[in-house]
Amino acid sequence: MKIFQHFINLLKAAAVVAFLFPLNSSSQDWERFEIDISECSVVLPSEPEWYYEYSQDSSYVWSGEVQQGNMFFGVICIEFAVPFDTEEFDEYDLILIAEDYLDYLKDQFSITSFTGYEHVSWIDSETGGTGISDYWTDAEGDPWAVQCWIDPYNLAVLYLYSDPETDFSDYEEHFFNSFWFPEE
Repeated sequence: MKIFQHFINLLKAAAVVAFLFPLNSSSQDWERFEIDISECSVVLPSEPEWYYEYSQDSSYVWSGEVQQGNMFFGVICIEFAVPFDTEEFDEYDLILIAEDYLDYLKDQFSITSFTGYEHVSWIDSETGGTGISDYWTDAEGDPWAVQCWIDPYNLAVLYLYSDPETDFSDYEEHFFNSFWFPEE
């Protein structure tokens, strides 16, 4: 009987290890990654492959996306070809530019519903940056959280999405507030 009880205890221990292993592997340490040569950086669970292109106005555009479990973390970073003159553009103007770009992305990502833009204050006031956030649902019913940071030199969109059953709310603040503009 003792041999049988020992066997049962081993099975229980194996079941606990098998249960905890996937949790441990998905809760890896996040790292700060430079967004290619943009001098911007962001914290992600792993380094994405950065794709680079020019926009129609010759601005530099980098994009990358990584997956952790059922969640996808994406970044689009733009260095404006011609920076906005801070004498002519104030925070309100920058927010309007960010809204226009997110409206453009809604079409690109097949977004069918959204909650509406909310102004987000930038932590580092030296950059002159500001931001907006929104929650979207795409054509497949997947929820998205989106945050856009903008200053006179750069615009960055950080987004995360998953299937409807996955709650990503614990990751939003950490991910969205991890973006850094280049140091002047």
